[in-house]
Amino acid sequence: MRSKTDIEAVLGAAAPSCSEAVADQLPKVQWTKFLKKWFDGSARKVTIFPEAEEADESKHAKFGDIGDATSIDAGRKYERKRMETIGRQAKEKESEGEEEAESLVRGVCDASMWSLKYLSHSPVFLEELQQQSGPACSALSLVDMSAESRRGLVSMCFGTCLATLSERLAGQSSCDFDFSTEFYEDVIDADDQCAALPWDSLEWAAKYTLAAKCLTFHQPSLLSLVNDKAPRTLAMLGDNPVCQLPEGRNTTRSQSEYIQAGQCPEGSKCKCPNTNLLSRETAKSMRFNHEGQSLHAKAGSAARASIIKQYSTSYVIASTMAVLSAEGLAVGAALLAVLEAPTFLVTGSVVLTIKNTLALATFHCEQTLGCWPQKPEQHMNLAREHCRLPAKAEEGGSPVWFMPPPMMRLKRSKVFWCEMDVCDMEDMWAQQIGIGEDGRDVFNCQPLSWEGMSVAQRREFLVRLRASGAAEEYDLEPAEAQV
Repeated sequence: MRSKTDIEAVLGAAAPSCSEAVADQLPKVQWTKFLKKWFDGSARKVTIFPEAEEADESKHAKFGDIGDATSIDAGRKYERKRMETIGRQAKEKESEGEEEAESLVRGVCDASMWSLKYLSHSPVFLEELQQQSGPACSALSLVDMSAESRRGLVSMCFGTCLATLSERLAGQSSCDFDFSTEFYEDVIDADDQCAALPWDSLEWAAKYTLAAKCLTFHQPSLLSLVNDKAPRTLAMLGDNPVCQLPEGRNTTRSQSEYIQAGQCPEGSKCKCPNTNLLSRETAKSMRFNHEGQSLHAKAGSAARASIIKQYSTSYVIASTMAVLSAEGLAVGAALLAVLEAPTFLVTGSVVLTIKNTLALATFHCEQTLGCWPQKPEQHMNLAREHCRLPAKAEEGGSPVWFMPPPMMRLKRSKVFWCEMDVCDMEDMWAQQIGIGEDGRDVFNCQPLSWEGMSVAQRREFLVRLRASGAAEEYDLEPAEAQV
């Protein structure tokens, strides 16, 4: 029987905050079980969180609910290959009756950075996390739940490691830094969390830490994505999406009835193109297709130190280590190719080609409604051709509407027409902003929308725009009024 003191302590205990409730639930994500299944169909049926014994199975969201089967299977294939490559999971069945692979996967913290970003921005995952977290999170929007999810995952998977990396990079104001094997050996020896991370995640965390120190414009979180407000993203859900349809017109086929209720990122405006009939890419799909979503391209410098340490601490399957040792722990092109951006992140975007002439009959505007980048046009200035966005991009609401979306540029293609493309890695590290030296191209090689910048960042953005000569072509007063 509980004493009076015990009962008073229980009654007087403060209810957990949403952050605390989320932190309690995230370790329960059944990521290892999802990867261990040999067959895709079985894996898609794995619930994101464990089922309570008395619960109705149909009420629990499964990994297969997060996206279409093709995308989920492609993503799982990528993650399994990644775990097999670094020795966390067996590559082949030992017996015909075996349903699951031998695995030392630690849970969701072993997921790739791509998948962690994907999950922390997935409406299905966030709704299930909100439900599992109970009353403390029930009033939050999905945008707020995404922020809680990102904070929780970063703390759980990277917290002490990021602190160690920050210490090692203290005082580093230049982006010119050599992430050598010796650097990673030191970090791995200093911090158990760094030592346990897959080596590609460790490299990503290291380069994010450097970017936060040396770049004016950087993402607020390790798991942030560029906020394009594209179709089917969090910004298009909830009670007040940036692009809306009139009440009662959700099934309209008209492509001109939408309402611009908020601000789209630079170079984009609300639109609902019929992508079944016309191929069109979102800014997100352009970035992933060209590996431009991040500055953190993998170099492989951490691989050897990481795998050796993980073998000594039983994070690597012994039979796998024998193969890795025979190959000299080499990190060549073949291994790095395994860790390229997975296709499921692109297939989840709205980018379709011509299917059939009946597509128009099934098209509804709400299916593709969101902020879409506008196609650049070719203009003449002092008898020279140059690329600029059309005036209709101003409808998107950004005071610097003439700029391309974050991490993008307007340029002349090899066949001499204008196109929107991902910035080169060199321009992204230099954070080139504004009109190019020859006046032809326009650069926005940094990851933040105007709306997402601090006042100090907006001021610097305007300084660079003026220095590029943008004020000679465009009115910067609306932007200056917001700093």
